[in-house]
Amino acid sequence: LNDEHIKKNNLFIYSAENNTLDLNGYILKLCNLPELQLNQIKLTNWICLYLERRSFFGKRIAASTTRRNNIIIGLPLLCEFKYIIFDNINKEVDFSYNNSFEYSENEKWEKYPISIEEDFHGNSFLFVSFPIAGKEIELQLDTGSGRGMAISQRLWDELEMELEEIKLKKGKDYYPYIGNLPCKKGIVQNLDFANRTIEKAQVSVFPDDSPLLEESDGLIGMQYFEDTVFVLDFEHGFLFLK
Repeated sequence: LNDEHIKKNNLFIYSAENNTLDLNGYILKLCNLPELQLNQIKLTNWICLYLERRSFFGKRIAASTTRRNNIIIGLPLLCEFKYIIFDNINKEVDFSYNNSFEYSENEKWEKYPISIEEDFHGNSFLFVSFPIAGKEIELQLDTGSGRGMAISQRLWDELEMELEEIKLKKGKDYYPYIGNLPCKKGIVQNLDFANRTIEKAQVSVFPDDSPLLEESDGLIGMQYFEDTVFVLDFEHGFLFLK
């Protein structure tokens, strides 16, 4: 949650176990959310994360995690559902708590296995293996990112040989709670990804020791799925791509 939710609903804030942890100038806090209504979905008594900016001249400043009144739904909550459909064509998301995912044999779907792993802090990460430029590559799926692919220099060196010549320019990408991270950025005009062709695919290449890549060699965002539909079938452990 962000500071707007905390203030508007008078939510009580708790200190986390390690309240000295510095997350890009913020302190991690916790709060109990008695109830959250999302259309026909009601969530009750969820422990939520909240970031509070470190004190400035003796005053603590609330952290605006977004300019809008958004809520970040984490992976543990998503996994409570049997499946979730991301319909990026119609800008809709469907959650199913009781029913299993079914589709007609006449529909064309690609199926890719997913796995969920935790770090020693208890943070969950979703991984999917995709064919990219003729190579099978496991990437962390970031449904909260509108970017394309963010990968390590090592992985880029492998892929670059399979692509047309691309000029990368120095830049920075911003990631919440981490900050502006230096990288090299470029556009692949036609990228073979998951048996589809992604036009003007965004690629950001980070140093192998970048804090962004502590859990994987790369992340994949929603830019590569903006013209299609995919399903996270948590019940059976697959991503279905239409």
